[in-house]
Amino acid sequence: MTNNPKRKSQRLSRRKDTLLKKAYELAFFCDVDVAVVLRIRKKGHLITFNSTDSDSWPPSKDDIVSACPTCVEYYTNRATRSFTTHSR
Repeated sequence: MTNNPKRKSQRLSRRKDTLLKKAYELAFFCDVDVAVVLRIRKKGHLITFNSTDSDSWPPSKDDIVSACPTCVEYYTNRATRSFTTHSR
């Protein structure tokens, strides 16, 4: 990857747009609530997307854990383990 600041900015913009588009599509086509928060580390800018205007959305981390503790545990463990290839 290049260290050219302009190209980095363009890449971030494209990836951000794609992520937000996918979040919208997931909410619209699959009838789910979606919340996305992006924080650009260097500048501290926050970019948010909420699929609903409800006051209770997005839920707090405690609400998520109490609603589905095994799901949170599964995804936390999955994210921390190293990726390996699996043969079929």
